[in-house]
Amino acid sequence: MFKKFSHSVLTLAIIFGGIYLLNQPMSSVHHNQQATTRVTKVQPKDTSESSSNNSQSTIASGKPQGPTPTPTEGYAWTKPKATVFIKSTNPQIVNAYKKAIDMWNQTGSFKLIPTNNPQASIICQDQDLSKNTKDDGQYITKRLGITYTDAKVDQNNGVKTLSHADVNLDNTDLLKENDQYITRVAEHELGHAIGLDHTSEDAHSIMKPYNPDCDITDQDVQSVKSIYHEN
Repeated sequence: MFKKFSHSVLTLAIIFGGIYLLNQPMSSVHHNQQATTRVTKVQPKDTSESSSNNSQSTIASGKPQGPTPTPTEGYAWTKPKATVFIKSTNPQIVNAYKKAIDMWNQTGSFKLIPTNNPQASIICQDQDLSKNTKDDGQYITKRLGITYTDAKVDQNNGVKTLSHADVNLDNTDLLKENDQYITRVAEHELGHAIGLDHTSEDAHSIMKPYNPDCDITDQDVQSVKSIYHEN
């Protein structure tokens, strides 16, 4: 995707940032995953990794994308299912969340159960994240979303069990993108809420950083199944 400002051609790439472990009691951990856009002021020489390739990309089709599994976060829900409450009232964002939930449900690897109960396990909402925009002279970085996850830690074996997740999409800059783009950001963030980490191997994975042209791959699906011992 390209954007033009004045006489400069800028490339717009998506980056989903690192995971930070906050200082919490030993019995619980709190993670956050940040999603940002990075606008490069110099056009890259090779954009093949983020270009569209219909012969390789897949939308929850179960077609193999490569030998390397999508990394996982190291935590999981007690079962491969969780209730989801869409708190957002913005039509574009609500639509994106609904589509993203449907896409994950189509994979059969994890069941996201929509509910009107605001006490759901996963809350999908939106907020203004534009204040996090940074310009260092080389990049303009804009946060697209952030997901917070809470997990309880078993002191005997160190197993981390998810207890809650808050998914937030930006309601400013993100809304300047098309509906498919917004949906894919929602899919990525829900991937974190389910238990997936970023991948550097599968160029078409929904969990691939710097890749707006992506969707759920077989590797993503297999990794979710491995988390919940369904392989």
